[in-house]
Amino acid sequence: LVRSITSQVEGKKVSVGTPIPYSPYHQFGTSRIYARPYLGLDERDKEVIRRTIGEYIATIVRGGR
Repeated sequence: LVRSITSQVEGKKVSVGTPIPYSPYHQFGTSRIYARPYLGLDERDKEVIRRTIGEYIATIVRGGR
């Protein structure tokens, strides 16, 4: 599953996931199967996201796009 993870940017939205049909069962579990999450964010990921958003907002404030 990890090797099938892709990202897609559409305007101001970013989607991350996999086209593998059984991936939700691993990520979230079912009534019979415990969740075994493979997607998530660690502190480094969160910092990269914060910095990227900050840079984007700074660009807008300066009149850029």
